Amino acid sequence: MTKDRIKELEKDKPWPHVSYRRLSRQFQKLEYQNENSHSTTINIDNESNVTDFLKEIDLIRLDIDKIDELIQEIDLIRLDIDKIDELIQEVKQIHSAMLEPRTNSNLGQELDDKNEEIKNSSYEVSIKLKKMEQAKQNCDDHDKTNAQWRVKESQIFVLTRRFRDTMVAYNQETMSHRDRCKSVIVRELEISGNRKTNDELEDILESGFPGTFNLSILVDTQKAKQSLDAIEARHLDIIKLEKSIKELYNMFQDLAILVTDQGEMIDSIEHNVSKAVDYVERGKRDVGTAQQYAKKSFKRKVCIIIILATSFLLILLILLIGYFTHKRIIGK
Repeated sequence: MTKDRIKELEKDKPWPHVSYRRLSRQFQKLEYQNENSHSTTINIDNESNVTDFLKEIDLIRLDIDKIDELIQEIDLIRLDIDKIDELIQEVKQIHSAMLEPRTNSNLGQELDDKNEEIKNSSYEVSIKLKKMEQAKQNCDDHDKTNAQWRVKESQIFVLTRRFRDTMVAYNQETMSHRDRCKSVIVRELEISGNRKTNDELEDILESGFPGTFNLSILVDTQKAKQSLDAIEARHLDIIKLEKSIKELYNMFQDLAILVTDQGEMIDSIEHNVSKAVDYVERGKRDVGTAQQYAKKSFKRKVCIIIILATSFLLILLILLIGYFTHKRIIGK
């Protein structure tokens, strides 16, 4: 916790290892500041206000401390998202292993644990992002001009976009695994002689296998029974996947709203920046045009001066010639 030193500054208490001495203006340039590793001397004149200066320095320190705390909070969220990315890669590997002919019986429980960990971590990240966004929105207009608010605004946008992309990737993997499980069920049903249409299969996936036990009575071969086991296992996987998707649905909605709002804000910022760039480019063109006009005007002035000077010299030369000619005639 950062120590509040405002009260100490109000008492005009000097900093440790810092001494002050007042010098008149005429001697300030002659005096040099003596520095070493233990003490510092600051030369001030009568018009300086050391207390206000130290208060400003301390306020800057407080802002820096707040930015450091914000960066630490952002780093923690970034680590949580990295962890979710790693879990998604592990889930992909488990999905691939579960569709192999011979699978480990522990894969189902391992998959459940990974999905539960992803769900819990994603909820924690979502809550943290919401809190940061709410705190940013509650800032008054004066706070929105400082560096801390700008850092928070940009980092929230980056983290939210990255978290959204991560969860979209997880949802896509979940849906892809559902489709693969569905393909396995179709294949196993065909092997067992129970061909189903796509609509019938979807109804089965939604309502379960009401005739599972009747189906098990009808099959006699060991291969058909294995097919039935595979169908039931894949159906159970699909039920779990759909449950996981439903649990994360509300969070996806919140993320979509948050990203949309931030996208509009960023689009507005980009629009203003592009307009500013246009203004700058237009200003450059105007400055270039003005410089060309200035050069042309300068050239015109130089030409006029040369013409006037030449005319003056010609008139002077004519007058001198006339004067000396007249003088020579009178002398004769």
